Amino acid sequence: MPTVIHAGDDDRKIGESEGFRNRMTFSVLSIIICTKNRRNDLAITLQSVFLQSHLPDSVIIIDDSVTQDTEDLIRECSATVPIRLVYIRSDKPHSGLPAARNTGIRNLPAATEIVLFLDDDVTLEKTYLESMLSVFRTHPEITGCTGHITNDYSTRPAYEKFLLWIIGTINPVLVPASLVHPSVTWTGEALSPLFPKPERKHTRAEWLSGSNMAYRGNVFSDGHFFDEHLTRYALGEDLLFSHLLFREGKDLSLVYTARLVHRVSSGDRIPSLSRFVMTIGYRRYVLKKFFGQTHRSDFAFPLFVVQFISAAFILSLKQSGNLQYWKEALKGYYTARRLIHTSADGDLGKINEFCSLYHQETKG
Repeated sequence: MPTVIHAGDDDRKIGESEGFRNRMTFSVLSIIICTKNRRNDLAITLQSVFLQSHLPDSVIIIDDSVTQDTEDLIRECSATVPIRLVYIRSDKPHSGLPAARNTGIRNLPAATEIVLFLDDDVTLEKTYLESMLSVFRTHPEITGCTGHITNDYSTRPAYEKFLLWIIGTINPVLVPASLVHPSVTWTGEALSPLFPKPERKHTRAEWLSGSNMAYRGNVFSDGHFFDEHLTRYALGEDLLFSHLLFREGKDLSLVYTARLVHRVSSGDRIPSLSRFVMTIGYRRYVLKKFFGQTHRSDFAFPLFVVQFISAAFILSLKQSGNLQYWKEALKGYYTARRLIHTSADGDLGKINEFCSLYHQETKG
């Protein structure tokens, strides 16, 4: 059973948030945050949530940490904020981000209409939630939204962005960037826009960033869950979930007015070889999910491998000049290829086992 830490129903407020809520009608919003060994990062994220112009109705924290630090933080927060906080300790350690997200979904309050997933290393601008909910309220056709990350490619000078776009057109693995809309390539690369249109409130999207993605509650009541075949850091799990909805005909949107910073914490990341193996193995799995057993899928994966290896070569020259990064990427590719060839089609068991064992060895 989850540990429910409830701040109570007293008159405590942060700023004018409660007065604002009484003046406007919004959907019931629940936030799910999955975290692991990042107490300090989570504290910053939660503070930005608590200072919103419109507060959420509940925040569910799924904790896969090895210490009690995160639970202690939630108990401290519960004494000062007028929000229902739910703390859930993972009952399957290291099971991965999709499993944690699904745990949060299964513990949502019954009245939840909008579900927002946040990474534990984001900082929301004060009107983020207000802007996100406004789009859902005024556009009933929209199923899911993501906010505008203000520290991404779009902050570069115009001449540099055009250069990045040209490079990304040649090799989207090296520069995963599109012109205006969040889009997805034939090889399953998730592209972020270089030229947002701030004069518009929102624009269409083909995928939603896992750092901040919101969905209507009926997405989950209709039986959609995150794919738990993807474990641990689960590279691409947000792309897989959101783009499959897009391919079903659901409308997704990037909300320019819902602004945030993704701080990209360095804490509890996976080792480079494990990341390369996961990147290759999971991309093949994702492409099969997108295209099935078709010639398009058979063509897309080899093309991705070429893009991946050439991007690693360029990055190796840029980062170290001694090709060490590229050699590690090649080792990851050959390891993943061996594991794929000795597995049943679509089975990620050996990929996941390798990544788990390698992670334990490097930690040890």
